[in-house]
Amino acid sequence: MTTHALFPTLGSVLDPALEEAVYFGRYCSECGELVAEAEWLEERLYECGECGEQFTSGWSNRCESCNRFATKVSDGPICGLCGTGELGEKDEYVDCPTCGEVLEVEEAMAHVATHATEGAA
Repeated sequence: MTTHALFPTLGSVLDPALEEAVYFGRYCSECGELVAEAEWLEERLYECGECGEQFTSGWSNRCESCNRFATKVSDGPICGLCGTGELGEKDEYVDCPTCGEVLEVEEAMAHVATHATEGAA
């Protein structure tokens, strides 16, 4: 077992197989899903004050529906799953190799150990 390479100050001790599976994620304010770093959209989010349509910053901040200027709602990153939700604080997660449950790194070893004790019983 090794100390977690990304954040050794956490004092987390992870099995090497779990350490390779650690990823950064953020929870979406809109859809509530955990969004992995690869699915974050690093774009600005705009909302039209006239029709309420939300869209990302393409080449303009004008609403395509009513051609009015929209207000910036977020600088990003935004959720790549729903396209409109703001993402919360970045944290480290790992999927349990036994049950697939998403865990914060601090909980991972204790959770995996419960599967080992259940299997031994």
